[in-house]
Amino acid sequence: MKNICVFGDSITYGESDYKFGGWVNQLRLFFNNKLKEDVFIYNLGVPGENSSDLLVRFEQESKIRKPDFVLFAIGTNDIPHGEKGVEFAKSRKNFLKLIEISKSRKYNLAFVGLTSANESLLEGYRK
Repeated sequence: MKNICVFGDSITYGESDYKFGGWVNQLRLFFNNKLKEDVFIYNLGVPGENSSDLLVRFEQESKIRKPDFVLFAIGTNDIPHGEKGVEFAKSRKNFLKLIEISKSRKYNLAFVGLTSANESLLEGYRK
């Protein structure tokens, strides 16, 4: 059996998707029902989580589950909104550290792109 760990925020978690259980559940159903693959998918999405939060728990959570593949769907909560967010330089550093840890443990990894955002919130973030 292969293990896939999906780390992310409320979008990953599937918050408010009462009908389908979110995209990670749909991925699980695809592997199990369509491909007939023997895969276990851990949904490790945490509502409100940003890249700094994930970095705190990533090593321990992944070490316990011994993934063959790690999928990151994080970053939406890094975008500054109100008093929350992660500065771009710190966010970039967090992503590079997640990659470094994954490579050191020989995890296959991929990142899912961010969902659409209000462009006006991004002003000053791309510097």
